[in-house]
Amino acid sequence: MKTQAFCRNCGVAVTDPTSNFCTQCGQSVSSSGRRCDSCGNVISGNATGFCPRCGTMAMMEDTAETRENIGKALSFLLKVSVVQMGIGVLSGIGGVLLLVFAGNYLQWPFTSGASIWVGVIVFIAGLLGFLATKEERSVKNRKLKGLVIAHFTLSNISITFSGLSLGWAAWGLAVCAASQGCRVVGVALIAISAVNGLISLIMVITAIVGTSFFCCFGRTFGFRNRRGVHGGP
Repeated sequence: MKTQAFCRNCGVAVTDPTSNFCTQCGQSVSSSGRRCDSCGNVISGNATGFCPRCGTMAMMEDTAETRENIGKALSFLLKVSVVQMGIGVLSGIGGVLLLVFAGNYLQWPFTSGASIWVGVIVFIAGLLGFLATKEERSVKNRKLKGLVIAHFTLSNISITFSGLSLGWAAWGLAVCAASQGCRVVGVALIAISAVNGLISLIMVITAIVGTSFFCCFGRTFGFRNRRGVHGGP
């Protein structure tokens, strides 16, 4: 669908694409623009920064190409999000099993519940990404952009907390190796701690991939920095 153009001098819509001059004021429309979504000011058609009147970001226009690119980006995001949700659930289950099998040997770091609450964070990050894939594929869809940013933020946070969860799992194994009480509990506690460590490592990797998604595809969704340059490659 062709984007409606406006005269940059008087703001009247240019209805005839073959016209060289505005029918209202007579100015040349060879460099016609589009209206700012916030204040209605006419912005140069090739503007890549912010509206000079209100400072609102000059948004990209929806085209078949931009929608296709968004679709490809969301297809990748869907895969990442499903993995994040799945590994988050597994982390929570591992945390519960750790508490159950610890029995009477409930001491730090087994009582930290790190695998549970970190799993919740990673799951929510994946859920936000999953919800983003269900939104309309448009660079003007603010809800889509909000979900993409929220997914990026939580994925970024998940890197740190997943790393802490990995550290706690390693700490638990070290405690078991040095304690007679842990050995009495049996192999189960050691095995669960090892599995939780592996799950935490996977969460770190998926969190890094989730964070990288925004850096790689920010341009696709129309994100820009304050200099008006699109994010991403």
